[in-house]
Amino acid sequence: MKEQTAARFSVSLPPDLFRELDRMAHEKGYDNRSLAVADMVRDHLVEHRTRSGRGEIAGTITLVYDHHKPHVQESLTSLQHDHPGFIIATLHVHLDHDNCLEVLIARGKTIVAQYAEYEPLPGQHINGELTQGENIADIGGVRLAYMALQKALAKNPQTEKIDGFTPEQRFFLGYAQIWRTNIRDQELQLHLNTDPHSPGRYRTIGPLSNFDEFAKAFNIPADSKMMRAADKRVNIW
Repeated sequence: MKEQTAARFSVSLPPDLFRELDRMAHEKGYDNRSLAVADMVRDHLVEHRTRSGRGEIAGTITLVYDHHKPHVQESLTSLQHDHPGFIIATLHVHLDHDNCLEVLIARGKTIVAQYAEYEPLPGQHINGELTQGENIADIGGVRLAYMALQKALAKNPQTEKIDGFTPEQRFFLGYAQIWRTNIRDQELQLHLNTDPHSPGRYRTIGPLSNFDEFAKAFNIPADSKMMRAADKRVNIW
């Protein structure tokens, strides 16, 4: 008896989706629907494995800067050499006479371990591998934004408080408000299994718990639960 080379199963589709499948299969030159469905399943499985954190995951940090500004390039080079296990590759592009684009490709098991500690639901932790790329972007992004704030304040100092808060405190409060969410447990469970972004609460807690300037702005003690231990903090810049 000849061994089967394919497993067979039936699929029921709404008529409009069935017609779309036939149209797509014809446009792409498939000999039959089975080949089209097999390719779609294969693509979805590859995406699922990637989102599930199987294998290496990396993130990118992209900068555009005026290379005439003193010490910018030197600072970027020093940072890359200071974090050889975190920044694994770079790409430098000359955009025009004044501006350069720098892309840093980064990864970090420290970030994976940090976010894997968070438990949004009882017994359900954040998948540090799945969310690694976006967590890198969050940590690097808030630091770059804070650097921009300091640059602006250096040109236009603002020492007065508004509603009792300093400019630095308002910066961190504004960042935290971005991620205010209200989500049902069932949706959060799906989020933890499939979304490469950490839940909103941890997109605030995660980056800021590494940020010395956050602690300084609110006079947070070094041993506070709001801050990670000094030897465990992630500092992209």
